Amino acid sequence: MRQEMLQRERRMLEILQQLQIRNADYAEQQAFLKDDMVAMPGGASEEQNQAQWLSEWIGQSTGNQESDGLVAYYALGDELLAFVLSQGEFHVFRHLASLEQIRRTLGLLRANIQTVARQPSLSTSGPLLENARRLLQALYNSLIRPLEQELAKNPGLVIVPHGPLHYLPFQALYDGQKYLSERWTLSYLPNAGLMRHLRRPRHGVGAMILGHSNEGRLPATLAEARYISDLLGATGYLESDATVANLQAHAGKFAIIHIAAHGLFRGDAPLFSHIQLDDAALHLIDIYGLELDADLVTLSACESGSGALAGGDELLGLSRGFLYAGAASLLLTLWTVEDNATANLMHQFYQGIRQGLSREVALAAAQAEVRQHPAYVHPYFWAPFSLIGQRGPLPG
Repeated sequence: MRQEMLQRERRMLEILQQLQIRNADYAEQQAFLKDDMVAMPGGASEEQNQAQWLSEWIGQSTGNQESDGLVAYYALGDELLAFVLSQGEFHVFRHLASLEQIRRTLGLLRANIQTVARQPSLSTSGPLLENARRLLQALYNSLIRPLEQELAKNPGLVIVPHGPLHYLPFQALYDGQKYLSERWTLSYLPNAGLMRHLRRPRHGVGAMILGHSNEGRLPATLAEARYISDLLGATGYLESDATVANLQAHAGKFAIIHIAAHGLFRGDAPLFSHIQLDDAALHLIDIYGLELDADLVTLSACESGSGALAGGDELLGLSRGFLYAGAASLLLTLWTVEDNATANLMHQFYQGIRQGLSREVALAAAQAEVRQHPAYVHPYFWAPFSLIGQRGPLPG
């Protein structure tokens, strides 16, 4: 049966590729996230116009008169550069690090996190936490410290990763005393060109909460879903009601969509990454068919923010599908998450949202609150959560 499934997956991918070649409209849709700010501007006036437009957008998205900064990383060969937009001006920083150096450090960090994931009790031991902080400090020294003087002028940062940096939790980068999320509020964009797609106003109202325990394996997801439903006065779909059919039928009218369930990233076939609901798995292909009008979609599931890099630094994963379907912002996870710590973080995040905090401030506060728990100090527990897309408070 597994062999037959793999053969059918390959056949589906072949058909999708043929559609992309033969159907101009479909090809345009598939190019949705390929706009990129980091193509070097053609001249001074073009650079100034680009900087002004991006500054205005970031200021509007946060509601701040003083706009946040934007850092777009880019690789030329093995050399990593950073394009920084700070207070309306572009700055370029070269020779930050080699991609090979970043990949090597990321691999060591991933091994550390996987060790804690297998044996969470080890997270309270000094050596594992110290090792994680050393690696995160090395990444900070390469990626942030050379930019500090410019970044210090901004209250928050929008990060546009590149290559292996798509898999890096910037919020956990460590300067020796503080994590990055303690110094700046953070959000991400797959690329800066996506900003123009996020500007349109959304008209969804209320919240839709789906909670599925994966046959009892994730009991905290139900408590999480019930808590958020009660807090927001939301429509809740739990267990047998947490279905792909209900999501497809009702999601388009809600401003907030929260899905607490089991997630699986398929690195071998990212189009078949999915979130497991009661009646079926919600695949990336299914997500493209949704028509959302949501200001926020939260995927409280393992690896919901993971993706596979395709040509042109395009990240294929669930995040791409939800952005294409119409979500203005996403709250996702970079790796497998611990059930109880996740529920705690989501409680804190939505309390902040309900109090009118901006999305990025509510997330930073929730991460800080979870980090205070003696058992959840290690970044494995609080750092996988990332905000993608629109910043600022939710409308209304």
